[in-house]
Amino acid sequence: MLSWGVMQQLAALALVLLGLFTLSQIPAAVQRLRLRRVLRSGDLGAILQAYSPTLTRLPHPQTLGPLMVAAALAAHGMVDRARRTLNRAERGEAWEAALEHRWFVETLLEAFDGDRALALERAESLEKLPLPPGGGALVRRVVALRAALTALARAFARRSRPGDAEALEAAADSSPLVHWAMRYGAAVAYLERGERQRAQLMLADAPQWPRDSAFRHFQEELWGLAARPSGTP
Repeated sequence: MLSWGVMQQLAALALVLLGLFTLSQIPAAVQRLRLRRVLRSGDLGAILQAYSPTLTRLPHPQTLGPLMVAAALAAHGMVDRARRTLNRAERGEAWEAALEHRWFVETLLEAFDGDRALALERAESLEKLPLPPGGGALVRRVVALRAALTALARAFARRSRPGDAEALEAAADSSPLVHWAMRYGAAVAYLERGERQRAQLMLADAPQWPRDSAFRHFQEELWGLAARPSGTP
């Protein structure tokens, strides 16, 4: 059985995968802003380089290292690469303990290119998991981001609810790791509401995504829908 210390490390790593580490572990404001820009840039090489210090200090690196990398890949639409990386993670006690990490990645993968009903099921289950200890602002951010992940799954399943688009837009601003994932979810939700100009804002300034990123297809398809003249169905 995993020790209490390792369980605490796994709980902390869950926050890393949710994109919170960039704001809580880097003391200098300049470094925080730099890392935020990197995570929003869509430059996966630079993002993985920013991850490197954390990866070298992980407990159970054969399990948690691939999980972290798969999360970064999934958050940038690289579904096939993320699945291959996830398959390389060593199964065992750490794998079982990293349930939040796995559901986070699985929700993104299924929402972007897979079983969207399963993505919604995973996201809703993630919202029901215990919260990290301590309370306060950190717990509020985790709650908000979990809710945004469910809103993302609903958007891609075409089941958006009132307020989902705004929640996704807020998550894009506050959670750099999933910045573009949330912006595309927000664009889908705004389009469902017929708010094409707002959807265009979510699609503006997108990086040039590589061919193996689902975001390349999303950008082309959603921009085409958002740019249609008013009154066009």
